[in-house]
Amino acid sequence: MKWQRALTMGGTVLAVIGSTFWVYFERGEPQFVDPTDVVSDAFDCWEQPATWPKGLEVADSLSCTLTSFTRSVDSLQIFHSTSVPKTLPPGWKSQEWRGGWILGVYIAAWEIDPGSMATHWQPRSGGRMVQTLRADGTVESTFEHQGKESRAERLVTQIGGGVPNGNPSLPQSWAVWYRQIAESGNIELAAVGAYPIGETYIPDSLRWLVHSSWLNCLVDGIRLRAFAGVDSLAAVQQCGSWERGVWYIPANDAESAWSHLPEYGLGEEQNSAPFHFAQKSQMQTKTGQALVDGRLVWTIQDRVDDDTGPVPAIESVIAAPTTVKPGLLGYARNHRSDERMELVRAKNRVVAKENGREVWSVEIDADVFPQVWEIDLYRNGKYQVAIGAGKRFHVIDILGREVKGFPKRWTTGFSAFAVFDYDKTRQFRFLMAEPNGQVFNFRKEGERTPGWKFEAQRGRYIISLSHLRLGPLDYIFAGQDDGSVRILSRTGEDRFLTPVRVPVGQRLAFRLGKDLPSSTVLYVDGEGWVQERTIGSDEPVGLSGMTRGVAVQVRDRTGDGVPEVVVTTAAGEEVWDSANQRIAN
Repeated sequence: MKWQRALTMGGTVLAVIGSTFWVYFERGEPQFVDPTDVVSDAFDCWEQPATWPKGLEVADSLSCTLTSFTRSVDSLQIFHSTSVPKTLPPGWKSQEWRGGWILGVYIAAWEIDPGSMATHWQPRSGGRMVQTLRADGTVESTFEHQGKESRAERLVTQIGGGVPNGNPSLPQSWAVWYRQIAESGNIELAAVGAYPIGETYIPDSLRWLVHSSWLNCLVDGIRLRAFAGVDSLAAVQQCGSWERGVWYIPANDAESAWSHLPEYGLGEEQNSAPFHFAQKSQMQTKTGQALVDGRLVWTIQDRVDDDTGPVPAIESVIAAPTTVKPGLLGYARNHRSDERMELVRAKNRVVAKENGREVWSVEIDADVFPQVWEIDLYRNGKYQVAIGAGKRFHVIDILGREVKGFPKRWTTGFSAFAVFDYDKTRQFRFLMAEPNGQVFNFRKEGERTPGWKFEAQRGRYIISLSHLRLGPLDYIFAGQDDGSVRILSRTGEDRFLTPVRVPVGQRLAFRLGKDLPSSTVLYVDGEGWVQERTIGSDEPVGLSGMTRGVAVQVRDRTGDGVPEVVVTTAAGEEVWDSANQRIAN
């Protein structure tokens, strides 16, 4: 019986060992957890992508997403990297954490307890996002586009302040008064608002008197305040003076600084101003719009010496129409003149025009619709234009010359073009699909991109290419000629199987969720209805069947950091918010 017991014990040991190996291999790498979903409010300033610390090197700097979490009370800062660190700055430590790595001097202070910061974090691509938890409990989110050094405007979303009942508005008369004061001399700061917020500067003992419009200004170091909608007797008893429905602090008399400023005029009191808040200082001008859900969206214009405006990035048309309509294709910057050029299709040419003058032109086939992209191939602020048209893909410099390595040609014509800048680092990838099923990937001066492993599916070819970024992961959404879709990785290998089918020749738009399966693709079907389908299950959701149109796109039209769906119709445009409610436009 001893041999039977030994056999039983041996079998048990082997089973335990086998289970251990099974668990090890089945679990594999730890599941990635986005730190912005779980980090504590103790870290009250988050930045993504973070300013790169000197001395930090990671295994894959191109795909790495670096986020910083700062605790302002003691300036402690911890970084999170999606790529394994190779070299750390002096005194730093690193630790693997849920699919990523935390880095810094005092990483033991890392705290997981999601609060307001995690709740309100809305990641955006194409720029740098900074979110701050203010002392009054509101959350301020700032987004600045990257690669647009001349851009002086940015958007700031303030969350948590709340809008008073009744959806108050700023009377036009107060807006006019504010502008007159802001434009007069010796004004260090001027501000106006529809209801009290942090910038109101109300003495604590007088807050109970203020519930509507207000104005503040700083003149020669003297703070002047004016409020509307208060009891005149109580106001005068407290301090200041009362005149035509306005309470002035200090009193508005011949000896006060008020006497040197434009007077308040009732004007068109019944009309509402186009904004709720505004502020002007020597450094910046900003206007604020209050949304009913409690968000306050600021548009901030910094004072800069260079008065040239920003140029929007050129966007590609994912699926080109079969009918050709000559006209404007997009814009690109001329770094020599600091002017914006129009890119126009004129018969069988793409023409770059500046103030009506032709700068350069490129010949294209007469029966194709070109796609254009502004790029900075050498990452030196000197711009080129990529053009995909029929049988050729060009990269043209400001003098109209082909960049070395281009054009790329295909005898029977390309079926799709794309220009991707995965990490917004100007490391461009040029993708070209061919009717034989192949997709080529080039970089820099027309070199083949190493590691590209795409394999065509028998009897099918790619007709549209889109880049989706969710957390640290990249996906290439590739529509095929039979309506099926392949989801690829950066290397061209199949990364995700989707049942979604999309119409051939339609421009696609996307609403990104927490992961790829919950994200959606939008398009207009053959009967003109907008359809929205989940990528994971092809389930109709959101705007599916709610409206008709000829095209659909996803853009941040309100400037609050949350993209809206814009539907182009025969009568104009419809704008729908993230809750699928139509917004007046």
